[in-house]
Formats: sequence, C-alpha cells, structure tokens
Amino acid sequence: MFTAESSYTDTFGVAISWEMAYNPILAGTGEVAGVVITSRYTTERKRMEAEARQSAANLLAIFDSTTDGILLLDPAGRIVACNPAADRIYEATFGGHLGLGRRMADQLPTGAQQALTERMERTLGGEAFTVDSSYTDPSGNAANWEMTYNPILAETGEVTGVVILTHDVTDRKRTEAALFQAQKLESLGVLAGGIAHDFNNLLVGILGNAGLALIELPPSSPARETLHAIELAGQRAADLARQMLAYSGKGRFVIESLNLNDLVGEHTHLLRSSIGKGVRVAYNFAPDLPLIEADATQIRQVVMNLVINASDAIGGKDGTISISTGVVHATASDLAGALLFPDLPEGEYVYLDVADTGSGMDAETAKRIFDPFFTTKFTGRGLGLAAVQGIVRGHKGAIKVASEPGNGTTFRLLLPRLEASATVASPPAEPTAEWRGSGAVLIADDEETVRQVTARALARFGFEAVQADDGQAAVDYVAAHGDELVCVILDMTMPRMNGAEASTQIALSYPHLPVIIMSGYSELVAAEGFGRGQVAAFIQKPYELKVLRATLQRVLEQQG
Repeated sequence: MFTAESSYTDTFGVAISWEMAYNPILAGTGEVAGVVITSRYTTERKRMEAEARQSAANLLAIFDSTTDGILLLDPAGRIVACNPAADRIYEATFGGHLGLGRRMADQLPTGAQQALTERMERTLGGEAFTVDSSYTDPSGNAANWEMTYNPILAETGEVTGVVILTHDVTDRKRTEAALFQAQKLESLGVLAGGIAHDFNNLLVGILGNAGLALIELPPSSPARETLHAIELAGQRAADLARQMLAYSGKGRFVIESLNLNDLVGEHTHLLRSSIGKGVRVAYNFAPDLPLIEADATQIRQVVMNLVINASDAIGGKDGTISISTGVVHATASDLAGALLFPDLPEGEYVYLDVADTGSGMDAETAKRIFDPFFTTKFTGRGLGLAAVQGIVRGHKGAIKVASEPGNGTTFRLLLPRLEASATVASPPAEPTAEWRGSGAVLIADDEETVRQVTARALARFGFEAVQADDGQAAVDYVAAHGDELVCVILDMTMPRMNGAEASTQIALSYPHLPVIIMSGYSELVAAEGFGRGQVAAFIQKPYELKVLRATLQRVLEQQG
C-alpha cells in the first residue's frame, strides 16, 4: 500500500496534478488477489499550497528588508521575533544586539523599562496605540521614532502577544522643526518690519524738524545744544529701526563684490577695541578665498556683534576668540540644523567662523539666542543676534551655532560664493553747498508729519511744495497740473493707491516727470512693485536733510 503523486501539463500549458493510492486486494487466504488504484484531483490544492509558500516567502522578505523595526513579544514580554531593522535601531540607540527569548525590558535602561511595562499592560488589555519616542546619543545626535503597539489576537479573541512597529521620523521631525522656525521668523520679521516702517515715519518728523530748527537758529542760540541732543536720540532710534529691518530681512543692502578676509582684516583695530583686555583674537584666513556678494556695512555689523558676544561669553577671564574663513560644500544634512534663507540649496559656500573659549551654552539657551531681545545678561541689549540672523537671511545665507557648557561656542556663517559679477552701488553725491532749486515739487505721503516737514525742507531748498495725502490724490494732481511740476516725491506705502501704482500712472501721462520714492523699507524691497525705469531715485526713511537735497540736485541735474 502506497501513495504516489503524478502531474501532467496539457496542451495549453496548464499543470494538472493528482494523487494515486495503490491498495492490495486480499483473498480469504491472505493472498493478494488484485490491486485497487484510487485517484484524487489535487491541482487546486497544489496551487493553493504554492501560493501559501510564496506568500510566506514574501512576508519573510518584507519582514527582513523593511526599514521599520518589527518586534514580536509574548505575553511575558519575551522577544519571539525581531527583524534586522529593529536590531539596528536597538544597536544605534543602546549598543549591543537584541536577544531572542529574553525579556525586552531586561535589555533596556532603567528609565525605559517602566515605559515599556506600562505600554505592554495597555496592549495586553487589547488596546492599540502609537507613541512618540526620542533619544539623544552621547554625540548630541537626536533620533525620533513613532512606535505603534498592537495586540496579537487568537481566533478566540485572546491576546497572545504584542507586535511593536518602530518607524524612524527623525528627518520628518527635523523638517517640521525647521518649518516651524521659518514660520516663526517670518511672523516676527513681518512684525519687526512693520514696526520699523511706522517708526521711521515718526523719525522723519523728529529728525527733520530738529534739522530745520538747527538751520533756522543762529549759531549762538542756547537751544542748539538741546536740538543736537534730540538729533542724537533720534539717530539712535533710527539705528534700532535699522536693526529691526535687518532682522526682518528688509534692511537696506548696498551689494558689492567682497572678500571676507579683506573685510575682517581691515577692521582688526576696531575689533580689538571692542573686547576685554584679557581676550586674544586669533585669525585663520583661508588663502585665495572666493568673493561673495554682500553689503559691507551689514557684514561688518555681523562680525562685530559676534565678536562682542564672544567677548561677553569669556567675561573678565583670559580667553581666545578665533576668526576663521574658508570654503565648504554644504550638504542638505549640514544645512538641516541651520537658520537659513528658505530653500537654500546644497553647494559651495564661503564660511566665517567666530569661536570663543567662553562658558558655552546649554541646549535650551542655544535655542533662544536668535529670538529678538533675548539675553542672558542685563536687558536693553537690542536685537543683537536676531539682527545678525536677519542680515544673514537677507544675504541668502545660513548661520549655525555649536556650543556646550564649559566648552565655548562657535558661530558659523555660510554665504553663497560669487558666481557672477555684481554691480557695485554708488553712494549718492554730496550736495553742492547752498544749492537751491526752483519750481513746484509734489510730496505725497499719508503721514501728515512727514508731508509737513518735507514741505518745509523743500521750501528751504527754493521749491514750492504741494502736498497730497495718498497715491490717488497725487495722480489726480499730476493729471491737472503736471506741466507745473519739476518732480514728484511718493511714499511707497499709502492707502487707496501705493507709490508703485501711482508712479506707473504718472509715467503714462508724464513719462519725463522724475519720480522719487520714499520708504521706511529698503530700496530692494520697495523696488519689487515697479520697474526701475519708472523711478528716478530712492530715499530711505528716516533721512537727513542733506540726503534729500543731494537726491533732488542729482535727479534734476540729470533731467537737464
């Protein structure tokens, strides 16, 4: 008696299987009188068995190759199975390897054991849930995971074990943190820029009226000292407004081709005078450093702020501030932990490092140092590092900080290396002494104080001043009296019609009538709304009277 399997492939290529059983037929004497052959069709069963084997092989391949960690625990918490990914995660986090058959809790640090025990109790009770988990290794590298706990149920509904799925979300968390930081910076930047813009309008009135009063008072007047004090206070307020604009990325940039080595080297004496007596400055400049496109004044402010900050960190002790330059290829990983211009690409950047041997910072302090007005010292220090960050972002660069208590701090600036020639902006010419103009000038601004002080200044320069309180009123006046005007001065931000729209309308009917734009924002920001050909000049608020006079002289002399 035996069983044999047989198969056959038909003309269509289909495999047909059957199972044949051979049984002897016994006579009464016990002799074999014959054979009974029974056949059973097994094609479908064979197909199902093959599919089951393939499915099991596929599941095993997925189990072994997935990047998500998979752990199977029995009700006692012993490891029944774990895939290579789970073992790699465990090794990277705690060192060593997972032991099959051992309790998972016994292989974890004390702090993690309690968490696992609580989660196991919940899962063995039939609950499925997901928790976030994080770990920072001794090198300071953070890892984040999503861990999903699911009960394994028997057909009776009894929980026979627990499966733990571990998904690495480190990159996602890093991206989310960078996005949140960018959104926070954008919101604070809009707020700072808006405040600075309105603040500059007020300063036009303060500085303009003080300047006019100084012109009108005799040299011997005792009131001149008071007015000079008002001017000084107004100029300090203007400096703060410029810091706010720098933080918002809307500060005034005069872009030119610069060599960082030369820029820092030319001001070593100024840096030396800004730090403590026991602090030494060491320079390590890379030779043949590529050029960058930047505003020299703004970059000097960045270097000065970082050096003063480093000196403060060293305090009254002896220490060293190291200033280094070079070129680095920044990868996505390098840029991931930096505060940067949105969507900054990988590539080569010129770097500037400012490192100190000071007290260093803990992680919580380091997270806040770029927040406006945050300080670990006394209050009233201004925007400080927040302005540094704004300037770097405005230059389409990035800034990184590395620090730990007792081991000092290093700031690294990354600025795009120059790929093409930049146009160097020319400073406005100084006005000719006692230059005077003539004719009517239209001044349009929604701030009455700005209109009045500008009108008074225009009268001092020999012009007849005409005022309009918004862009639409300016366009209407030009339409009726354009032939009588020699120039139009427009504020950029006005109700009904802004300066860009008004300048466009004026250019349609009087293309040769020069238009000067005024704004509390930078020229680059103000120019975004109109073509450069429509505007003869730009004046940033708050302005000194000599700047207004010089601009009018240059524009009108160019008109011939």
